[in-house]
Amino acid sequence: MLTRPLLLLTALTLAAHPPAMAMEGGYPASGHPAATPGKGGEHAAGHGAPAAGGHAKAQAGGHAKAQAGGHGATPHKSGAGQATAPHRKGHRGGKARHGKAAHAHPVHVPPAKPGAVAPADALARLLEGNKRYLSAAFIHPENLAERRTDLAKGQQPFAVILGCADSRVPPEFVFDQGLGDLFVVRVAGNVVDPHVLGSIEYAVEHLGSPLIVVLGHERCGAVKAAVAGGDPGGHIGSLVTAIAPAVKQARASHPPDADALLDRAIKANVHQVAVEMGRTSPILAAFLKAKRLAIRGARYDLDTGVVELVP
Repeated sequence: MLTRPLLLLTALTLAAHPPAMAMEGGYPASGHPAATPGKGGEHAAGHGAPAAGGHAKAQAGGHAKAQAGGHGATPHKSGAGQATAPHRKGHRGGKARHGKAAHAHPVHVPPAKPGAVAPADALARLLEGNKRYLSAAFIHPENLAERRTDLAKGQQPFAVILGCADSRVPPEFVFDQGLGDLFVVRVAGNVVDPHVLGSIEYAVEHLGSPLIVVLGHERCGAVKAAVAGGDPGGHIGSLVTAIAPAVKQARASHPPDADALLDRAIKANVHQVAVEMGRTSPILAAFLKAKRLAIRGARYDLDTGVVELVP
């Protein structure tokens, strides 16, 4: 029988060195530390260690920490302790501008496909099409049945158009292009989020598109809402938030009236989106560096139909 002093000593020893306990996800068994309380005392099961899917140490709500200027990649481990593909850390000391940071994988720029169009030639082709549109001298649509049969084998669009969802600005009409010529992504305010950026990356990396045009337009409703400010309600607020930096830049130029402010904000938004795409996407950056890609901004005039390039 254990004496009282020995029982006391045993209890103290167990308190100082408790036996390992299995937790949800098995992190302690695999050598990961247990979860720690987040802000407000919340505990996230399994979030104290890098989880499957490659997140860093979790804070309250399980968000990954982002470091300022975090362009480097850090390897992450799954719940079973297996290394997965490295991830890019977020920019600007917080969340990445376009949602979760993209994977930092080596980007291979393949040789140009046979018959590929150079970026400058692709832009010239678009502007020539806009001239035909202005004079109603359309050459499209061509033989749609034959063209559709050819495209069933694969596509090679010569340009990507990121345009506004406005029904008055259909890129195929504005640039007088046919079936399969343009890879079109449309969203109100021609803003970028991870889904839009991923679509554009696919067109460049896998379809060989050599040109991206960010196409804004006169009297854009999404930009107008951002200029007005406030809470427009629903998910429209996400568009206002994305466009707000462009509005701030436009206000700084002290436009003479409300119409001038709106137009400057439209152009600033186009420029902002074009720059951000090349800066935040490793895939687009690699193709830009190899001179296999150009990103240009443009503004469509609702009254005249003219497309002008935005510096």
